[in-house]
Amino acid sequence: MAQIEFKIGPVPITGQSLGVLLVGYLLGGMLGGLAMILYLVLGAVGLPVFAGGSGGFDALIGKTGGFLFSFVPAAILCATLRNSLGEGILQILLNFTIVTVLILLLGGIWLALSIGWKTSFVHVLPDLLPGAAIKIVMAVLTVKILTMFSANS
Repeated sequence: MAQIEFKIGPVPITGQSLGVLLVGYLLGGMLGGLAMILYLVLGAVGLPVFAGGSGGFDALIGKTGGFLFSFVPAAILCATLRNSLGEGILQILLNFTIVTVLILLLGGIWLALSIGWKTSFVHVLPDLLPGAAIKIVMAVLTVKILTMFSANS
């Protein structure tokens, strides 16, 4: 999902956070968190799994590293919220919105250390919101479709 990207500034819009939402929700906290750790390790050793097919330690600790590192707590939070909020469509929407805010917040803080707080939170992060909203809706629809198919089998 990282290979699909739209460059609009220092932070590309990718499908990575969509994957994090689905992994956390469908695998649960422990497996989801471990899957995200494995993803970061694979990228750190050079596999081209990050945005635009990049990989390596430099990609992991670069300007967008905070978004990548946020994936572990985001997957765990997603599973935790599934257990506490429930599995209705509005609860899933709220869950995915909260988790997306966490990803954007942690990524924005990391980015701000490189480009400044105002630039990060006033000029960059707002550009990511439409893509984030689309990914939230896609994740909700995916979960509901998978749930329908698993209930019928």
